[in-house]
Amino acid sequence: MSSKTRGIFSTAAQLAVVTVSAKVIGFLREAAIGYFFGATTTSDIYYLANSFVANALFALTSAASVVLIPMYIKKKRQGGERSFLGSVCIALTVISLLMVFALEALSPWLSHILAPSADDGYIQTLTIFIRVLMLGFPLSLIANIFVSILNAESRFGFAAVTGLIYSTFGIAFVVLFHDSIGLLAMAISTVLAYFVQCLILIPKAKQYISFSENNSEGRRDIQRVLLLSLPVLTSNGFVALSGLVGRILASTLETGSVSALAYSKTIFDLVYQVVCNSVITVLFTKISISAADGDNQKVGSYVSKGINLLILVALPLAVWTMLCSTEIVTVVFQRGAFDAEATEITSLATALVAPSFLLSGVYMLLNKVFYANEDYCFSAVVCVIAMICNLVGAIVGSFYLGLPGIVLAGLLSDTVLCVLLLVVALKKDYLGVFRIDGKNLVQVAASSVLSTLILLLVKTSLHLDMSAVLILQLYVVVFGGSYFFFLMLFGNSQSKMMLSGVIKRITELVLRAKKSA
Repeated sequence: MSSKTRGIFSTAAQLAVVTVSAKVIGFLREAAIGYFFGATTTSDIYYLANSFVANALFALTSAASVVLIPMYIKKKRQGGERSFLGSVCIALTVISLLMVFALEALSPWLSHILAPSADDGYIQTLTIFIRVLMLGFPLSLIANIFVSILNAESRFGFAAVTGLIYSTFGIAFVVLFHDSIGLLAMAISTVLAYFVQCLILIPKAKQYISFSENNSEGRRDIQRVLLLSLPVLTSNGFVALSGLVGRILASTLETGSVSALAYSKTIFDLVYQVVCNSVITVLFTKISISAADGDNQKVGSYVSKGINLLILVALPLAVWTMLCSTEIVTVVFQRGAFDAEATEITSLATALVAPSFLLSGVYMLLNKVFYANEDYCFSAVVCVIAMICNLVGAIVGSFYLGLPGIVLAGLLSDTVLCVLLLVVALKKDYLGVFRIDGKNLVQVAASSVLSTLILLLVKTSLHLDMSAVLILQLYVVVFGGSYFFFLMLFGNSQSKMMLSGVIKRITELVLRAKKSA
């Protein structure tokens, strides 16, 4: 295993550890919402409003991030990167404020679109949630820009820190104010959390930013960022719209369907952020630098390593989640107002969304290749095609299958994105020498199948009289232990590298402890 692969894995693993802490707190936040509000009309309204605002935030902040990093790397080589960032920050902040004013005014109209079959009381409450959540829009944009800058400087982990702040505020406000103002407490905490994130990130990022006089070069930089952001914004907008369409269609189904999608997405986000995003965040900076140098061979090498790592970790996690979705949802959410009926519908959504652990990771990694090469327009075209597939699939699927049909449409969309992006990236020679490790894929697939058989044998033959937490822990040990055992038995090189990396890290910690003692 090359030293570069070890470096990628090591950095991604450290970032994953930080992200796990933030996501565990995020789980507790969602569990608190589930405990006090369950899967009810109130939680449906909150998640529908939050989905709209979060998707709007994702479209804009992600567009700014993926355009900024490649341009920032080029500016560093030319000089003037600090004033470039200052000009861009001011321009994007002004744009976000204008968007807030517009969306605040249009929120009643938007509420009718988001919940077309709802009554007046539902619409009024939904409007209030949207208006409160939108107040955090500019603050979230600023925080995400600062995180992108720090990522470009290889100072990873701040995204997890901001997530930790968001979740901690949410838990505190829901626990303290659920009786008085209900889930509006969560909306208010979101705005305050974004404000605190900015206060923490500003001292870290200010050394890379200079708010100098906005000269002609600064205006050209702003124009270029905005011009390049348009196709990315369009691309992200269609991706966000795909998710929003699912929530809107779910609002026409049985009560709790919107909440079930939201709770299952919480589980999806944990795996995606810890596993996929940790790898992608590290690789995007490396891919951008290689693309700026015109070294497509190195880009292809990084992408190959990234996909092989995702297959190694995300594929078995998807299989295990599908097998244990009921136990996962029971442990995480089933308490208080979150009853057995809510568990059933949420566990179904969780099992069906699990394959997206791998598909979304591969799609986002390939998308970064196009962004690093500043080929934003084609990415937007692909997202439009995928959104059409998702839209048609969700409408047809919800009619015939209900909630499962909406989730399956998302899987179809992710598959289309992966295939199209990979085919075109190879055709445009963005990936140079690109190779999926077939041996690794076969070993991972065989280990996953054998581990599945062992877990199913345990589940069907043992009738355990113990708590859901202990049962879930047992399933983790059985599947995870079996999977790792078979990988080692098959001589999988990446698993050996992971084991040696863990042993090395533990040794370093022990030696450090001895020295301090």
